[in-house]
Amino acid sequence: MNATGKKKSVFPWSWLVSGFALLVIILTLVCPAPGEDDESEGKEETNESEKTIETEDAMSPDTIRIRILNGTSEDNLAANTADDLRGRRDSLFLIGPEIETDNAAFKTYSETIVVSHILDLSAAKYIAHCLGLTDSSVVWEIPVDSPPDSIDVTIYLGEKN
Repeated sequence: MNATGKKKSVFPWSWLVSGFALLVIILTLVCPAPGEDDESEGKEETNESEKTIETEDAMSPDTIRIRILNGTSEDNLAANTADDLRGRRDSLFLIGPEIETDNAAFKTYSETIVVSHILDLSAAKYIAHCLGLTDSSVVWEIPVDSPPDSIDVTIYLGEKN
């Protein structure tokens, strides 16, 4: 009671907190979590290969822009390599249909080198694996003084792959 003899009203905080907790519990039970599909309930689990195919269809792979330079004395090696690579894809990368080919400044490359012109080396490593090379054949070069090139990866073809 207060000084005037009236009963002091107290806000029912405990009722408010209890009501809010009950609301959260009800919403959790009624609404599906983000990413869950209501239709998936009651269906059998799909096998792993079906999930992979669905994921690959849903994701759009990055297109790799490539330049191939022949560093050997073998004729048409760059064009033949471009034909082998053209159109390859996996869930992350797609090798574009337009691949630049030319001869390297020197014909003395003993091994094939894959040069990445972007910070992420994964595209260059993918190209190296397509050519049957290891990651040790991948190097990184980003020109400091020039604007970004329209090429992501340059392949210098050598005598042995």
